[in-house]
Amino acid sequence: MKTLPSPQGAERPDGSSVRIGALAPLTRPGWVEAGRHLLAGLELAAREVNDAGGIAGRPLELVVRDTAADPQKAAAAVAELARLGVAALAGEYHSVVARAAATRADALGLPFLCSSAVLDTLTEQPTEWVARLAPAQSRGWRVYADFLLNTGHSRIAVAAEPSAYWTSGTRILRDHLAPRGGTVTELDMRTLTPTAICDELAGTRATALLLLVGHPDPAVPIVRTVRRDRRLTEIMIGAPAGQPEFVEWATLLDADGAGIPFLRYLPERLSPPGARVETALVGVRVHVQTQVQVNVQR
Repeated sequence: MKTLPSPQGAERPDGSSVRIGALAPLTRPGWVEAGRHLLAGLELAAREVNDAGGIAGRPLELVVRDTAADPQKAAAAVAELARLGVAALAGEYHSVVARAAATRADALGLPFLCSSAVLDTLTEQPTEWVARLAPAQSRGWRVYADFLLNTGHSRIAVAAEPSAYWTSGTRILRDHLAPRGGTVTELDMRTLTPTAICDELAGTRATALLLLVGHPDPAVPIVRTVRRDRRLTEIMIGAPAGQPEFVEWATLLDADGAGIPFLRYLPERLSPPGARVETALVGVRVHVQTQVQVNVQR
């Protein structure tokens, strides 16, 4: 459990607080850097609420649970947080994990504000208990497909791991590209090594390879291997899920990790509150490096 300090005047005589369950991938195989970013934003928000006097004079307390990119662990965490009496849930980054958390939250009647998950079917049925901030995957990935076409890439290969999220993304790309003359070739990461991927690409006419895989493995080894294969010097590498946004990406790959376009859910210009939050997060070293990006207008 993690409790943020309460400001002067925000304590009630009985010491009670408003408790919010915070879900984030903080250990592998989760995307740990994403989890840290997410938690930093939640902590900033809670700190600002407490600095303003809390909620009706009661301090806001974050009760943090690590989901580790595990749907079952996330569902168990939701049940535990409900037993602890949290007022609501917030957070989670991975779509498949958030879906499991949303399903359990809906069943328990516990409000859940999902930070990042984009799966269209975040829940199987309409619910008044679950909301999210990010646009649905069907919107963002169609934007990415249009970006590929507009930059001259209609023959696409995807290196994909088995996952509802990656499968959904591949289907969206194929459905959007096919009527416009585009093709999508799937490379199954369950059977292919990075070197085998290069051999497959060399035998196709694909001009772009999309990384529908985990971070840093196997995404980083794939990029290294493709960049060093002289047969593939003209191929573009893309990562619609946003792996290149992490500082670790640049640290591990250096120049090999540059020029890889990804989806970033930011407006072209931040509002005044957004700029203030960005400044605060940069101050705690959460801001990520600049990369080639595709902006999805919110």
